[in-house]
Amino acid sequence: MLTDSPAQQVDRQSRRKWLGPLIFIAIGLASLVLMFVTMRQVQLYEQLREIDRAWIGVDRAITQRAERALQLAERLQAVPRILRLVSRIDTATTPRERIEANHVLDDAIEPLRRVESFDQSDRKEIEPIRDSLEEAERDISVRRREYNDAVQDYNTRIQLFPDNFASWVVGLERVEEYVR
Repeated sequence: MLTDSPAQQVDRQSRRKWLGPLIFIAIGLASLVLMFVTMRQVQLYEQLREIDRAWIGVDRAITQRAERALQLAERLQAVPRILRLVSRIDTATTPRERIEANHVLDDAIEPLRRVESFDQSDRKEIEPIRDSLEEAERDISVRRREYNDAVQDYNTRIQLFPDNFASWVVGLERVEEYVR
């Protein structure tokens, strides 16, 4: 049976002496990395919730505007076409579909805004509805800007280190922006 030389025994004991602390340090570093990634993920999910809240504001503003457009259409007896477009907004299932339907409604109500072509009595009834429609459009603009800002902040964040690593770990991806 071969025995270790005294130098080999000292070397083996030295390795055993450092093995425990090295394992402890490795576990500690792994724990710190895990905590760091978890904190970043929580922050990213909070930004996604902010995007959702901003979208709810855009969605409500689109709905209000669609209702006001329908009121104007009723007054101007242009209901069937506008009703179809408002219905398209109501039945949209994704933000992208809702945004596209809203753009189509934009184009359709443009001619209805021109009250100059109506006689004086009609103008008095139409102008308050038109004004509330314009107010709703301004609200959409503000809400859309808030949404776009939230999306841009999030998309920028997930492209930069260390958030890109944290987003990669859980599979978070870019969010579409509200186009116009």
